[in-house]
Amino acid sequence: MVADRLAVAALAFAVAIGAGWGFERLAHPDRDAAYAVAFAGELLTLLLAVTVARQPWGRRRSPAIAAVAGIVLMAWIVAYYVWVSGAAEVLGVVLVYVTVGVAVLLPWGWGWQSVVVVGAAVGFAVAVRCGAVLTVPLPMNALGFGAVALLSLPGAAFQYRQRWRLHQQAAELQAANAALRESDRQKNRFIASMSHELRSPLSVIVGYADLLRDGSFGPLPAEAGDVIERIARSARSLTYLVSDIVDLARIEADHLVVHLRPVELAPIFAAMEEFVGPQLRDKPVRFRCEPPGILTVTADPGRLEQILVNLLSNALKFTQRGEVCLRATARETGTVRIEVTDTGPGIAPDELPRVFEPFHQGPAGTALGGLGIGLSVSARLAVAMHGLLTVQSEVGRGATFALELPAAGS
Repeated sequence: MVADRLAVAALAFAVAIGAGWGFERLAHPDRDAAYAVAFAGELLTLLLAVTVARQPWGRRRSPAIAAVAGIVLMAWIVAYYVWVSGAAEVLGVVLVYVTVGVAVLLPWGWGWQSVVVVGAAVGFAVAVRCGAVLTVPLPMNALGFGAVALLSLPGAAFQYRQRWRLHQQAAELQAANAALRESDRQKNRFIASMSHELRSPLSVIVGYADLLRDGSFGPLPAEAGDVIERIARSARSLTYLVSDIVDLARIEADHLVVHLRPVELAPIFAAMEEFVGPQLRDKPVRFRCEPPGILTVTADPGRLEQILVNLLSNALKFTQRGEVCLRATARETGTVRIEVTDTGPGIAPDELPRVFEPFHQGPAGTALGGLGIGLSVSARLAVAMHGLLTVQSEVGRGATFALELPAAGS
């Protein structure tokens, strides 16, 4: 930490000493040449200390290098005041500034700070002995200088403890973040493996159910057809759920890929009618699908179907009676707005901001079951396709989920 802060400390001292030159020139223009020599020596000392501390072997010895640089810096200041026969009281103030400055800027504790304090005291005594002018009795100078210099020792010790504690906390946080990243990678690997293991048997179940329903293995009793349809429907729902889980992991890992191209909405809407139809046989709910005409969007067709399946599944789950509607309209902004509207219980105002958060479910969603990831995945898929998924709702009056996508050629 001393090695990292030494450059900042050196710059601060260089700026302070450079500013002091301007004030010294105004008061004593005859000392300009002496100050220039001393300033050059001080800059060379600071530059040399920073350069050495940046070396691999120097970093390990940076406190000693900084202490030596501080003493040499004060030696230049003492030499200047001896040379020009300056006021010892002003020299004492300057040395106190240096002593307090290193205590504040360098996290090195009371041990190395005491080296600088002793160096400052010796430098002041040498200056007084060799020609610096005293205008106040020496005991008064020594009392003031010594009090401030000694007070810098506990200050340096306190700052060292605080910085060391912060350093330890930062190291612990870095280790915890590394562990979390590794845990996240393990989770994503598990999800990818799990999805592969689940998708294969689900595909077999759906495939054989379709073959049985189509009569590929001979005619079936009338009662069996409905059972097989329920099996296939449940297997498809589970397949969609597995896909949502995998996509959420991919999105969090920034590995989601979409393939955008012009997509006609009419075939997509027809597929949604086939998806919704079997789920309404036992419910007093009507599905209204307004033909989209020739509307075409720029999207990934598989991802678009996934979003609509999630929106329609949610609408059907929460709507116990009434209507679910699917419609699309062209917008003047060069987009197409696809809406899924239901007559369910609606969403409370305080729940609306969290609707698209992963794994969040309101009281109604918790009661009906589910994982709470379909809307989150759908919202992120919409953004990946340069679109936007929004919601409007009023308690007791249903909800409207709107997916806006760029119109093809816009």
